[in-house]
Amino acid sequence: MSRIARSLIVLVGALALVVPTAAQAAPADRAKDDPAQVLVGRWVGTYAGYYNGEYLTGGEKIVITKAKGYSAKGTWQFKEKGGRWSAPQPVQFVVDLDGDVDVWGQDSVGFYDGELRGDRLILNYVSSSPDQALRFVLTRR
Repeated sequence: MSRIARSLIVLVGALALVVPTAAQAAPADRAKDDPAQVLVGRWVGTYAGYYNGEYLTGGEKIVITKAKGYSAKGTWQFKEKGGRWSAPQPVQFVVDLDGDVDVWGQDSVGFYDGELRGDRLILNYVSSSPDQALRFVLTRR
């Protein structure tokens, strides 16, 4: 085999190793550019906590429709046990990817603080008035 043929085989072999590695790195690069993309989707679960001095439990739904950079936006809805879903209301979130996915957010009434653990979004919520403090445990659906 000629020296040129051997060099060509070595070059093709090296490219075969490099090209898949570059293609696999692309999603991670996108995650660095738009880390809030991890929130996009439909999150459904439960809430529990105090509202107007009474302990309540029920259903919660957050649908994140858009994410860019570290920010995401969508809607939230709730329902009391045996009730119907409320009308969708706007909600916004920001994330921090420092090992864990930490999440903060707000709606027209209060603030969220929590984290994403796999497909579970766990949020603590307090309203701007002192009468509401809830915990949400949501899963991606």
